[in-house]
Amino acid sequence: VMPQPLKGAKFHADASYLLAGGLGGIGRSLSTWMVANGARNLIFVSRSGVSNDAARELVSTLMGKGVRVEVLQCDIADEVRLFDSLNAVLKSMPPIRGVIQGAMVLRDQIFANMPYETFVSALRPKVQGSWSLHQATLDQPLDFFVLLSSASSFLGNAGQANYVAACTYQVALAAHRLGLGLPATAIDIGKVASVGVVAESADSTIEANLVRIGLKDIQEAELHAIIELAMLPNAVGVTNGHLITGAHTSLDPGADVADLPFWSRDPVFSHLDALRPHLARAADGSSPSAGRASLKSLLGAAPSKSAAVATVLEALLAKLARALAMPVAEIDASRSTAAGGERCGGV
Repeated sequence: VMPQPLKGAKFHADASYLLAGGLGGIGRSLSTWMVANGARNLIFVSRSGVSNDAARELVSTLMGKGVRVEVLQCDIADEVRLFDSLNAVLKSMPPIRGVIQGAMVLRDQIFANMPYETFVSALRPKVQGSWSLHQATLDQPLDFFVLLSSASSFLGNAGQANYVAACTYQVALAAHRLGLGLPATAIDIGKVASVGVVAESADSTIEANLVRIGLKDIQEAELHAIIELAMLPNAVGVTNGHLITGAHTSLDPGADVADLPFWSRDPVFSHLDALRPHLARAADGSSPSAGRASLKSLLGAAPSKSAAVATVLEALLAKLARALAMPVAEIDASRSTAAGGERCGGV
């Protein structure tokens, strides 16, 4: 049987498309791409509204192209206000055919020290907010309902218990919608290189933490292709409404096993690790481990017992730093892991 090729995303000029949190970097990129592919009616839902130059420029540019743009300054976690705002704007706009939920709050902190308010602040936009969007659009003829989750929800990330919990809920909501016969895809977005929070934040630790857990860059065009796949009703391989992106470090054929991210040892990813010997034949020496001596060879070359101890300590600190998503310089080698409240098992 000859499979039918996937048709590219084409948006209806006589339909509305809703983007929650859509005035951020990724939302601006997606809305521009959607307009280039036929969308002519966009509804942005944002707590802050058009409050910065980038958002104002986007709205002005889209309207200059003949696009009708409505910006609802509304907290999507407030279900009543969201219902009222959408009902008001849909009196003069076409029905909604697609939803992209990109609202988020990052409040990173080690879980043991995290106040309740910090925990729930990350939950609101993705838990209550996603549910509100689900409820508010049940009567709309949706072609797609895309939830922008995070790869950290599947892989884990130090200091992000609140955000991981919120993103994991979105995966469950996608499954719930599919069970109801409604369209839904939750995408675990990895490290987007050129747009969005990682690319635009002045806080370099956000990107550093994603690098430490083994995520590779996703380019803007790749992001569009991923979103497009999630929108297509006949997408190959998308059966459970869950896409994971960017987590392919374990395919690095030149990496030492000790340098692979912690999640590569999870049986879920065993099929990726099984490919490493085959890829090694084509390796060109450009892996992160290329040119770096293994711990075994360094120990063999150590001139004294004290030098060997120093080598082991350096390697252990580097591994702890990767596991804890923190700089090596911030780890006190004189303290036990128990004193820091961390379990040493699995490190």
